[in-house]
Amino acid sequence: MADGYQSCKRLEKSEKRYLPDVVDRTLTIESFKCSKKNNRVIGTYTNLVDPSIYDSPKIKNIFDKVLNTVCRYSKNNISKFDLKYSYYSKQGDYIGSNSYRFSDCN
Repeated sequence: MADGYQSCKRLEKSEKRYLPDVVDRTLTIESFKCSKKNNRVIGTYTNLVDPSIYDSPKIKNIFDKVLNTVCRYSKNNISKFDLKYSYYSKQGDYIGSNSYRFSDCN
C-alpha cells in the first residue's frame, strides 16, 4: 500500500500542473486527490459537469467507455492504486461516480 500511495501522490503532484482542465462545454476535470480507505489507495478525479447531460444513469452508462481509457492509458497507475471518477454539477451537487480497479482491465 505504501508504494501505491507514493505513486498516487506523484500523480497528484503532476496533475496539479494541468488541472483544472476544461475538456468541453459540459465537462471540466477539476482536481485529482489521493486517499486511503479500507486498506486501499484511491486516486479520485473530481469532474464538474452539466447535469442536463451527465445525470446518474449517464454516468453509470459511461463506465465501460472510461474503463477502456483507464486500462489503455493508466494501466501502470491502476496496477498500484484504484481510480475513481466523481461527477458534480458546477453548483457542487453530487451526481455520481465510477470506480476502477486493475482487475477490471481484462
